[in-house]
Amino acid sequence: MPKYFFFDVDGTLLPFGKPMPESAIYAIKAAQVLGNRCLVATGRSRKELPDFPGIDFDGFVLSAGLEVIVDGKQIRNDYMSDGDYRFLSDYLADHGLYELCQTDNGTYLTKRTLEVFKRHFSRYIGRTVQLNGLLVVDSIPKDIKVRKIVFLSDEDGYGVSRTHEVLMPRYELVKNTVGLPYELMAEVSPKGVTKATGIEVALRSFGASADDAVAIGDGPNDIEMVEYCKVGIAMGNADPLLKEKADWITSDVEEDGIKNAIFHVLAPPFKGA
Repeated sequence: MPKYFFFDVDGTLLPFGKPMPESAIYAIKAAQVLGNRCLVATGRSRKELPDFPGIDFDGFVLSAGLEVIVDGKQIRNDYMSDGDYRFLSDYLADHGLYELCQTDNGTYLTKRTLEVFKRHFSRYIGRTVQLNGLLVVDSIPKDIKVRKIVFLSDEDGYGVSRTHEVLMPRYELVKNTVGLPYELMAEVSPKGVTKATGIEVALRSFGASADDAVAIGDGPNDIEMVEYCKVGIAMGNADPLLKEKADWITSDVEEDGIKNAIFHVLAPPFKGA
């Protein structure tokens, strides 16, 4: 039976601010040659995806499960309600938080938000994560169809944790998915939609189930998919919360982590390689 691999992007396929390791490209292509399916499962939207040189992925779970594409066909296409978008946008503005709104046209953010985004990454990671499809505007329109919102806090601002009491009962809220301190960044999605629910939709289209699936990630927004799939693997550089949930921990993203994870799952075919 083929395996269905689902890979997170930032910190998993890609080191923050760096290209995909050659060993990861080789291992993914080798897994596909052996008849396995390899898909991306990311919080990024379609417009935010980086280039994956030399890899033809079999599908994408995007915006943390709100959009699913398999073999080039869109099979899930969900959005945040207009009312939820307006409520969240007003709430974030009232508390001095900065929003990035994922849409089909790209990700809207203000010039000030972009400055804060770059400052955080420069200070805490040493380099900036490259996001495609950014739409930098003076103010974010209110008449757009939003899939998901990412928001940032200043170091001395309202903070992410204080939003949980208000937002968690009504939305999916995940702290920091790209390596910043927990208090500085989070993402909010419609309730009941996660990477795991997107993976379920993708697997169903293949006639497969979670028993056939492998999830590989590094951040808090990968917990649901690591728990859902039969085999859940955390990168060596993963958040401690994810490592606690994983079935196995591979090496660091820059130390052949993806190759070692794939070889771990497909050990018999790769024996002696």
